Amino acid sequence: MVVIPPPCTPRVLDAYPNVPISPSVGTSIIHDFNVGSFARFQHPTSVISIHDRPDLHSLSHFEIRQRLDAEGQHSDIIIIDSDTAANHAVWYVLSTEESAFWTEEEHGAGFPPKEYPGEIPLWKEHILTQHLPINYELLISGKPIWEDLSLPYDPHDPQIPPLSMGVDYSKKEDAMSNAWFSRVPITASPGEYDFSDDPKTRQQTRFVPIPLYVVRLTPEAARGAGLLSEWEAWWKPLPGAGASIQFGVHYDWDSPKWAWDGMIRRNETASGRSIKNNGILRMGCRAQTMNLNGADHRLPLMRNGRMLNQSVPATA
Repeated sequence: MVVIPPPCTPRVLDAYPNVPISPSVGTSIIHDFNVGSFARFQHPTSVISIHDRPDLHSLSHFEIRQRLDAEGQHSDIIIIDSDTAANHAVWYVLSTEESAFWTEEEHGAGFPPKEYPGEIPLWKEHILTQHLPINYELLISGKPIWEDLSLPYDPHDPQIPPLSMGVDYSKKEDAMSNAWFSRVPITASPGEYDFSDDPKTRQQTRFVPIPLYVVRLTPEAARGAGLLSEWEAWWKPLPGAGASIQFGVHYDWDSPKWAWDGMIRRNETASGRSIKNNGILRMGCRAQTMNLNGADHRLPLMRNGRMLNQSVPATA
C-alpha cells in the first residue's frame, strides 16, 4: 500500500471582519482560502478561522490591530472588509512588531512609509483570498512584504486591484502547475513502483543532466492512492530487492479520492460567533482550538540577524 504521510497541524490564520458578514460570505471566504491551500488533497499547511466580533465592526485596520494587541493576540491577522464579498480579496496584516521592523528598514533604505496622526505604519497587503495561502508561506519563509507593495509604502493605500498571482487554483491546469502544493512525498513498497533506464523514458523527466534512472508508481498503485503514475528522476543507487522507496509524486486532480465541496470539517467552535465549517482540518495531525488566546503560529522570522516573533509555533 502506498503511504502518504499524515497531514501535520496547519497554522491557523485568524480573520476578523470589520463589517457584519453573512454565513454565505463566510463560507465563500473559506472556500477561496481552501482552494488556494490545496485543501482538497487533505494536507493544507494553513487554515483560516473567522471570528465575527461585533465590537470590531466599523474599526479601522489600525484600531483592530491595537485592540487585538491589547488582548494578547500579537500574530499576523486577516481583515475582512466590505469589499471582500465582491472582489474575493482580504487584507493580510503583519504584527505590530514586524510592521515596526519594516518601517525601520525602509527608513534606512531611504523609502520611509507615509505616516498618519495617531498611528504607526501598519504593514499589510490586499490579496486575493485564493492566493493568500501560498504567499503566506513565502512571507513566513523570509520573503519581504515590500516586494508586493508600492514604495514608499502608504498604509492607507487601498491597493486596488488586489495582489494576484495570475492563476486560478480552482482550475486543474493552474493548480497542477504549482509544484509546491500539488506534489507529495510517498513511500512505495515492492510491486508498487517501476524503474527504467530507457533513454527516451529518462528524457521525459526534463531534468538536466538526464538522470541515469527514472521511477514511477505502477498505474494500479497510483490509482488506488489518488496519485499520478508519472516518471520521476531517480538520482540514488537502485534499491535492493524487497526495499521500500520514497519519492515525490503529483496528486491526481481527477481521482474520486479527492472529491470535495470546498470545505474542511471540524466540531469545535471559536470564541465569538464563528462561521460554521470554518476550515480547520482534523485528520492525522490535531488542529488547534479556535480560541488562540494570542498564541502565535508563525515560524520564527530572522530579519538581518534579528529574531522576530519568538513565540513557539503550533504543534500537533
